[in-house]
Amino acid sequence: MLLCLGAQAGKLLLMVTANDIDIEPRLTYDLLTSTEMFAVDKYSGKLSLTGKLDYETKMSHNLTVMVRNWDLFVLVISLHWYRH
Repeated sequence: MLLCLGAQAGKLLLMVTANDIDIEPRLTYDLLTSTEMFAVDKYSGKLSLTGKLDYETKMSHNLTVMVRNWDLFVLVISLHWYRH
């Protein structure tokens, strides 16, 4: 995924999606990577930018998103951004 250097906080980056054959309970999304630059909405899976990217100080970002249901099924998704 390409991210512009001028991308502002609040920019929607992508939507993490998962499906469960049960209609309920609802799946939840959590960001396992400790970061102040990104956030994931717990119920929609929308991953957004919460800070300003500065590739001069940090050239790559690695995020891990956990998806789970109330049956404790866990899916871990790793995302990587880097400067080309």
